Amino acid sequence: MLMQNQGQHRFHAANATENNSHNEETNLALANLASATASDRTAIANLTATNERLTAHIEQLTQQLTLTMQQLSNQQVCPPALPNPTIRKSRPPAQQTHYCWSHGFRVRPDGSHTSKTCTRRRPGHQENATATNRMGGYEFGIAKSSE
Repeated sequence: MLMQNQGQHRFHAANATENNSHNEETNLALANLASATASDRTAIANLTATNERLTAHIEQLTQQLTLTMQQLSNQQVCPPALPNPTIRKSRPPAQQTHYCWSHGFRVRPDGSHTSKTCTRRRPGHQENATATNRMGGYEFGIAKSSE
């Protein structure tokens, strides 16, 4: 009977050693999980702070863009017509047939630039303006009659 007790004792000792090994692994896994959780929380906090800063910056840029667009809409969009060697500065009244509301009579003599075909329109551009009905448009290049 003494042998049985010693044999049983060795069996229980092996179980105790195995349980201690499992406990250490479990404790190590829990420690690793706690460390990873803390690291993840820090990362999330950093991302949240960065997102808040970026959102505030986007709002600021949006306000600046809106203000700039308002300022641009209040300015004259089309710059004054630049001298072009193919454009006559003035023609006798009988020849002033081609006209653009935004650029006056300073258009190509072939009629390719009119109020309807203009690509650089000033604010308030009137597409139906013609040489005989200028609708308050520009009179660049109008010939002055000498009396």
